[in-house]
Formats: sequence, C-alpha cells, structure tokens
Amino acid sequence: MPQVGFPTEIHFDDDEIFTTGTSGGINLDWAALHEFGHNLGLQHSNVRESAMYPWYKGYVPDIELSKDDINELQALYGE
Repeated sequence: MPQVGFPTEIHFDDDEIFTTGTSGGINLDWAALHEFGHNLGLQHSNVRESAMYPWYKGYVPDIELSKDDINELQALYGE
C-alpha cells in the first residue's frame, strides 16, 4: 500500500454559508465529500462529475462518488 499523508483536520471557513438540501449557500455535503477525499489522499480530478473536481459545482442532490473517484481510491488502497 502506498504511503499517504493524512491531514489531521478539515476546516470549514466561517465566512461561507454552508447548507444542505438547498441550492442556497455552499452545499456542505459536497464540500465535506471533497475535503474528506483530500484527507484520504485524493488529488483534484479533471472529470467534471468527480467529487474531486476542483471547482464548486453548486448543489448536487444525493451526491456520491463518481467512477473516477472510486478508481482513484482503489489505486491508493486496493479494491
């Protein structure tokens, strides 16, 4: 298994308005999924559907990992 550096904290900026279940504010579900991906060792992806896409896409109902995200995690940790 490759050595992966784990950040110890995830910080959500107090200047942002985080929301769930609505298109207003920054979607906390997406932001958390993206930041937890970094904690697991994932880098940004150029695949727009990926949770690791580097630009905020707005509210995505029922967000989940894309095939790209899963492939990258499996490359780090195995199936």
